[in-house]
Amino acid sequence: MKGIGTADEVAFIQTLRSLGVHRNLAAAVIYLAGVGEATSKEIQASTGIKQPDVSKAMKAVQELGWLRVREVENVGRNRTRKIYALGVSMEEVVRYFEAQKLSESAQAMRSIERLRELASCGSP
Repeated sequence: MKGIGTADEVAFIQTLRSLGVHRNLAAAVIYLAGVGEATSKEIQASTGIKQPDVSKAMKAVQELGWLRVREVENVGRNRTRKIYALGVSMEEVVRYFEAQKLSESAQAMRSIERLRELASCGSP
C-alpha cells in the first residue's frame, strides 16, 4: 500500500496547510491523487488519519465536487463498501485555491481602501 511520504507529497501538503487547508483534507487529496482510488481503510492506513476523520475529509472533498465514489460488493458481508477517487486533476485543485485566495485578497484590498477613505474624511 502506498503512503504519503515523497518529498513532493509532503511539500504539497505543507503548502496546502499554509493556505489554511486542514491537514486531513490535504493528506486525503494528495493520497488519492497518488493512488487513483482507495477505500476508507486504505486512506486511514496510509495517511494516519483516524477513521472518523477520513469520513469527514471525504465529505469535504465531495462538497468541493472533487470526489468520485463507487460502491462494490463486500464479499462475505451484506453490505457494500465505498471506493473513493479524486475526480479532478491536481491542476484543478491548484486553480481552486488560487481563485479562492485571489478573491480573499481582493476583498481585503477593498476593506483597506474603505479604511483609507474613512481616514481621509477625518473619521477615527
